[in-house]
Amino acid sequence: MATSWLFCEAPQLEFSSAHSHCLVCRQVLKVHKSHNRAVSTLHIGRFHAKETILACPKCIRTYRSEELGQLVPPGANFGYDVLVYAGTALWLRSRNEAEVVAELAQKNIRISPREVSLLANKFIVYLEA
Repeated sequence: MATSWLFCEAPQLEFSSAHSHCLVCRQVLKVHKSHNRAVSTLHIGRFHAKETILACPKCIRTYRSEELGQLVPPGANFGYDVLVYAGTALWLRSRNEAEVVAELAQKNIRISPREVSLLANKFIVYLEA
């Protein structure tokens, strides 16, 4: 059974930086803001990510969750694994957007053909970098 089918409803997972003190000036970090977004990955499925962003009161440096940053690009709703899946399906396996949407639907990832196209193009940019 795929792990993306574990939850009937999308769970809320909380993310925060592992740092408690500023790496530059060693001040105790304070909560700057929190950010909620719906995220989908192949391994977890759909979930709500609540990220608490911390900031140094002295040097204003901000700290985001390293763990969430390994799952999804900043500000994105689909994980790196979905991005790679869409990119390899379109560019390496010669699938069209509708076929990729159908394949991802079988993996419990709801995505539009336009989003598949955008992810596939982003895949090429990341590959080039």
